[in-house]
Amino acid sequence: MQSNVRARQPTEPCHVHDSSREHADTEWDELSVRPVVELLARRWVLAIVDQLWERPMRRSQLYKGLDGISDKILTETLRELMAAGYVSRHVQAATPPRVVYRLSRRGRSLGRLLDSISAWTRQADPSEVAGTQRRNDSAGSIDEARSEG
Repeated sequence: MQSNVRARQPTEPCHVHDSSREHADTEWDELSVRPVVELLARRWVLAIVDQLWERPMRRSQLYKGLDGISDKILTETLRELMAAGYVSRHVQAATPPRVVYRLSRRGRSLGRLLDSISAWTRQADPSEVAGTQRRNDSAGSIDEARSEG
């Protein structure tokens, strides 16, 4: 017995009409939104921004405050955030030199964006979210059964 449910292909739009999707892709590319979203979606980026939101911190303080991050990933992520202009690095004259990381003006502007996203997620109807998750889980089960059979 075949089901009418099929998996969404990666190229298919999700909750967006085809004509809107084409325009949205063009607009996203023109405004350089995609690289920003991709950077912010990385695992440790928002945790680092959250830590620096409170106050400037030394690297060792960041490391201690981010349970589970590796030394290498912290270094790479800080470099990416600096290259994107969200974090600035300040070397204070001392012996040994003291390096402090802080959010730049651009990094602090993320606060408004993240507040908006947070408010948007709180507006979601919990029963609607749970229903969507159940439907997605069911679709995944159907796809798994098809691939096994």
